[in-house]
Amino acid sequence: MITGVAALLMMPWKLLTDFNSYIFGWLIGHEYRNGVNGRALPALAARVVVAIVPALRWLYDYAWFVGFAVSGLVYFAAMRRKPF
Repeated sequence: MITGVAALLMMPWKLLTDFNSYIFGWLIGHEYRNGVNGRALPALAARVVVAIVPALRWLYDYAWFVGFAVSGLVYFAAMRRKPF
């Protein structure tokens, strides 16, 4: 609902011209190799490692915030490389 409202507020003329432009252009977003962003997988793995490694157990109480920061940094660094 929030995404839909944000889309309508940002560019309603574009989204309301065609139903497919809303579903496939806005909600689904970008396509990658076979529909998978390979650079996002290491970011996911980094987030999981922070949550399950016993030496980092003290971070578990803050796993959502720490995982978000770690995976965000890894993803940002991976996406800074040249495109696919």
